[in-house]
Amino acid sequence: MKISDQMIGVIGVQSRQSGAYQNQHRQLLCILANHVAASLALVSLHAEIEYRSIRLSTVGEISRRLITMHPLPALFNEVAHLVSEAFENCIVGVYEIDGNSIALRASAPDHVALAPALTLQTEGIVERTLSEGRTLIHWDHQQDVTPPGPGIIEGAVEIAVPLKVEDQTLGALYIRSLEGSSFAPDHFQLAEMLAAQLALAIFEAHSFAQRQEENWITTILLEVAQHASRPGDVDQALQSVLQLTTLVAGTSWAILLVNDEGGQGLRVGPVAGLRRKQQLGIREFSIHPSSINLTPPYRESDHPFLIELPDYLAGALKAEQAHALMLSDGATLLGVLLLEDIELSERRNSLLAGIARQISLRIENSRLVDEIAARRSLQHEIAMARNIQQSFLPKYVPIYPGWEIGVTWQMARDVGGDFYDFIPLPAGPDGPRLGIVIADVAGKGVPASLFMAMCRTLLRSVAIRRIEPGITLERLNEILFNDTETDLFISLFYALWEPEANKLTYANAGHNPPLLFTPEEPARVVGEHGMVLNVDRTTTYETYRLDCSPDSMLVMYTDGVTEAMNSSGELFDLHRLEHLVLGMKEWKAQSVADRIAERVKLFTAEPDLSDDLTAIVLRRTGVVES
Repeated sequence: MKISDQMIGVIGVQSRQSGAYQNQHRQLLCILANHVAASLALVSLHAEIEYRSIRLSTVGEISRRLITMHPLPALFNEVAHLVSEAFENCIVGVYEIDGNSIALRASAPDHVALAPALTLQTEGIVERTLSEGRTLIHWDHQQDVTPPGPGIIEGAVEIAVPLKVEDQTLGALYIRSLEGSSFAPDHFQLAEMLAAQLALAIFEAHSFAQRQEENWITTILLEVAQHASRPGDVDQALQSVLQLTTLVAGTSWAILLVNDEGGQGLRVGPVAGLRRKQQLGIREFSIHPSSINLTPPYRESDHPFLIELPDYLAGALKAEQAHALMLSDGATLLGVLLLEDIELSERRNSLLAGIARQISLRIENSRLVDEIAARRSLQHEIAMARNIQQSFLPKYVPIYPGWEIGVTWQMARDVGGDFYDFIPLPAGPDGPRLGIVIADVAGKGVPASLFMAMCRTLLRSVAIRRIEPGITLERLNEILFNDTETDLFISLFYALWEPEANKLTYANAGHNPPLLFTPEEPARVVGEHGMVLNVDRTTTYETYRLDCSPDSMLVMYTDGVTEAMNSSGELFDLHRLEHLVLGMKEWKAQSVADRIAERVKLFTAEPDLSDDLTAIVLRRTGVVES
């Protein structure tokens, strides 16, 4: 029996009688064979059409399931059962690569058990398909055979088709025939087509899940940032962040260790997930960073790491270890975030590192805000101290006929240790008396200014009852040494000036020697001096006399003038001061004082002074105006 040139069967007729069949019988048998062949072909075609229709319906149903947004576990199960029905009496398994293992996600029929997990190192058909990235067929225990030609395939058949999207292999579709079942040739094409659709569905599902997780992470980080930047109490803001952290990480508790008040250790700060009794049991302790294996340099963690908990924390938390993330500004340890020791995914690790960074920023910002507030408060206090210090200085320069006084006073900081004073004294037999003071406390800033203010007050109270400058300084030194408990000392030049008698007596307690200028002569260094004040209680000071001729000028100064340094390391020194004054065409006391300050600044070429600068210029004009 033939259809076209294809043999589909044979009809045989047999008789025991010799010559029983004639030509007409053979013709009749041929006609019958042709009709039977046509009928069989029609039945076969009908069966093929019906089979293809069922298969197309199954494929369509699988396609519809694959494009739905069902969760992957449900989708895997549905596809496995539909493929099993389409292949009629076959075992189907859907495998997915999960890290370094191959996990069975679904199988059909339900009563058949497949290996729940495989590894890429074994040599089964599924493992080889995934490692080689191609379809493999085992038929009658023969490996790597190509699909046979037309016809029904009998015997044991295994098919493993990789689930691939472009060059990425996601898993494998496994089909194995049961005993007594058969495979049609186009089953192989169908398996590859279904595998391609399933791979695309898996890829889309994973992409969608990844986008959802990224959106969720972004939302969480935004909420963390909002809580972390919330104005107000920093502990309340960070406690809200810790509560979000436990939700993100899936931990039952989170603890933030922050710097203690001394800055030498860590204390328990905001917590989340702990009962009140647990919190009370751990708040009284201080932790040194080294006790949890944290040592400099402190660098912000980019992922959690395990630490051994101190005994008291381990007992309260009932845990020996915890995940930790260091909080740092790049150099300083700001705190440590502790989390329950559970398994964390790489994505969770990255998310926790982002949260830790937000916490670091809040702690750092809070610290900076406190520092700015403290600095503003200090600046306000220093401004007040500056005003107070300036109030101690003379409000005006004394004016006496035949004399000029010029003054310059500049501080290296907002408050300084240089000071000068003009002390009104009781008149003597030769007329009015005035005490002239220039001094320099060893130091700068607030301590020096406070010591200066005290010295000024004591000197005024001592000088009013004594005439000789040497005796005045001896009493001042005795009081300072007995009544102050400080390592500061002070250099001081004190002169008793009698302008109508053109006399000046002085004593020098370790201060820079003044320069006496007279016309057409080199400057004279007034070098007689004793020890600085507040070093030895028994120090004595001599009183010396200085005669001031007409047009003479006495320049008194602090070391901020002569010890000013330029960028080459050179000092302004006495010779520059001498040349400066001698080089001026006209000696006016205030002009000389201003010129000294101006030249020192030009010499250093710096916007700010490195030391306080004070100069007093006392000049006898020789001309008495009526």
